[in-house]
Amino acid sequence: MPDHPAKGGPRLSRRGFVALGAAAAATPMLPAPVATAAPATGWDPTRYGSVYTSRPTDPTAVLLGSQSFQAHADGTGDDTAVLQAAVDEASRRGIANKLGDILGGARGFPHGDGGGIVLVPSGTYRLSAPIQVHDSVRIIGYGPSRPVFVLGPSTPGYSSGTPRELFGFLRRPLGGPVSYANNDTFGTALINLDIRIGPGNPDAMGVRFGGAQLCLLQDLDIEVGDGLCGIDHNANLIHRVRVTGGQVGLRAWAASAGWQTTLLDCRFTGQSHAAVTMGNDAKLVVVRAVIAKTPRAFEAAPGQTQHLYIQDTHLDHVSDVAVTLNDSTSLPGSENDLVRLSNQLTLLNCTTASTPDLLLLTPSGARTTAPEPAAHIRELTHGLRVEEALAADESRREGIYLAATAGAGTSRIRSALRSDTPAPPPVKKWVSVTDVARRLGRTVGRGQDDLAVFQAAVDQHDVVFVPIGPLPPDRHTQTAPHHPADRPPPATDLAARRRPPPQLLRAADPPSPRVHPQRRPQHHHRDRPGHRSAHPGRGQPPVAVRRRLLPGRHRHPVRQVAPRGSRRDRQPRLHLPRHTQIHHLGTRRRRHLRQHLERQRLGRQRPTGRRHP
Repeated sequence: MPDHPAKGGPRLSRRGFVALGAAAAATPMLPAPVATAAPATGWDPTRYGSVYTSRPTDPTAVLLGSQSFQAHADGTGDDTAVLQAAVDEASRRGIANKLGDILGGARGFPHGDGGGIVLVPSGTYRLSAPIQVHDSVRIIGYGPSRPVFVLGPSTPGYSSGTPRELFGFLRRPLGGPVSYANNDTFGTALINLDIRIGPGNPDAMGVRFGGAQLCLLQDLDIEVGDGLCGIDHNANLIHRVRVTGGQVGLRAWAASAGWQTTLLDCRFTGQSHAAVTMGNDAKLVVVRAVIAKTPRAFEAAPGQTQHLYIQDTHLDHVSDVAVTLNDSTSLPGSENDLVRLSNQLTLLNCTTASTPDLLLLTPSGARTTAPEPAAHIRELTHGLRVEEALAADESRREGIYLAATAGAGTSRIRSALRSDTPAPPPVKKWVSVTDVARRLGRTVGRGQDDLAVFQAAVDQHDVVFVPIGPLPPDRHTQTAPHHPADRPPPATDLAARRRPPPQLLRAADPPSPRVHPQRRPQHHHRDRPGHRSAHPGRGQPPVAVRRRLLPGRHRHPVRQVAPRGSRRDRQPRLHLPRHTQIHHLGTRRRRHLRQHLERQRLGRQRPTGRRHP
């Protein structure tokens, strides 16, 4: 089918860092499932299963099932109280150790505003009430299979007519006012666990997922049954999450601070109403999703504008329509171009099977149909379309544009859905940098220059684990990536977690919080003017890529590395090759390098004239 407007409208060779929690980093370095995951079948190439098959050895984490936090883990005994106690303890330790302190006492937050990790082994844990996940606390499952949290049949409180969640992200750390997460909430997460809602709970929601930067749902299976929804509200990132059943898979709203929410490699199946409903402008970016066996994939609330971007997604047996939006001219204030032109949809490289209609505009009822129920949608846009942007022949138009062809084979579907996020190595291969320092007769993480320890670690081991801990604010770790000329630069994210001084590293749960020395004020450094490309083979020499290891929180100072030729070029360098990975389970990281590389990647992929939210 031809394109046409729709009818009706010291160098580290081959070594890699992996700090505790490869999966909890952000977009470019999000790990793919490991070999123990269930094998992919048919046209879906993605493998799902436990990412952490053994326990990460973070001695500062709270361990569910330890002597202090014993659980039934049999699916019969009620584990609500012990899980809540573990989450409370993780937040309490974070406050006592001054981990976090993102707001520095502003807006009524305590200094050291919580933050910590709860590790949960494989097992079945029955819950009977919502778990309050405090600000910056992450619950992470491990084992050959993911831990499963079960809401029993007809649990009191989940059929009263008021929606009620099983896990709720809260705004404040332990001891603060209880309110749902918002733009004050950073880094809360659920990782590598499953949620199962039993029958007779029509008001149940799997997760109330609000928050701001670095909030994350990753590697989850949520079986909603006859409940309300799998996920309510949305923060930064939802990655490799499968939602089955329920009235709605995701009830999306505008994320805190108004930025977009990204869904990567997600699956929504069997919702009775719609896979995703969108309240006020949710700004969803959906990549490599599968939406199946539901009447509607995406549905906008009446009277609301939407910025919806969908790419490399498969729509399978969506019986009514893939997307519903409001007529732009029907929106309140649509006489203003800024309002009318803000109602936008983009589909790129999507495929359909048994999905005849692609777009429904309400209240007019105008529908845009695919050439056949099985089709390849090269591009579908609604709203303002700009072609040849910033060129002399730039053109703009409103309305609907469709470029699609009939038929979508298995190979095309698999190609679009194939994930590009790398897998972390098994936990058993991780070597702690503190063990390396001990062998060298040195200490690490006490504020001295630790470059020699880190260099020895990466010279001797393929995977180096950096436990959580603080770092003096005037110390930085920077990288000078070494990229072979015949390979593209990596999507490297340099991030690490905070940890206490090494002499306090113990596997047992401590009886009282550990107090860290007072840290100095933070200082934020900007990139120097004239900073050049860091990728050799592209006409420019390699330079250092400036990254901080979470300002004011890490005590592993590796000296700064500056662009070659500068006065600071004489300082020791920590070089990372193209495949270097530095990950974390923690809640704080800077995003400059990730954003820079993501812009480069998207810049190479985006054809001229296509809109991107």
